Amino acid sequence: MTTVMARAAGEVPIGVAWLILVVLLAGGAAVGVTTVMAARGKLSRNALAGIRTGRSMASDENWLLMHRVARPWAVAGGAVMGLVAPTGLLTSDESVFGVVVTAGTLLSLIPLFIGVHRGTRAIKERERKDGSGSASGSGSGIRP
Repeated sequence: MTTVMARAAGEVPIGVAWLILVVLLAGGAAVGVTTVMAARGKLSRNALAGIRTGRSMASDENWLLMHRVARPWAVAGGAVMGLVAPTGLLTSDESVFGVVVTAGTLLSLIPLFIGVHRGTRAIKERERKDGSGSASGSGSGIRP
């Protein structure tokens, strides 16, 4: 079966490139915006948006602390997603496109994980200082 528009073998269809652009831009923006909103107290604990770990969801204080600590890292991760987004429009080679988009997307997760780790560490430190310890539901289910 032939298509209306022929394309060279190994070339990224322009529709796919635009779809990846939109998805990564939207994802990067969503990560940054929700984290900043939560860090400013404009997004309360919920089941859909924000950093939802056992510790961050345990209390409003934990939620706020997690997002305040993770904010710069989440914004950086969202920015990396935004920088990776247009690669499909910059190259038409499928293999280059696949490697760059996959590697860039995975790279954007690194600052996110760092932010969550630092936020969790800050919550643990606050709990230790307050003497509150690990309340029920405040951990990940894995105990050291």
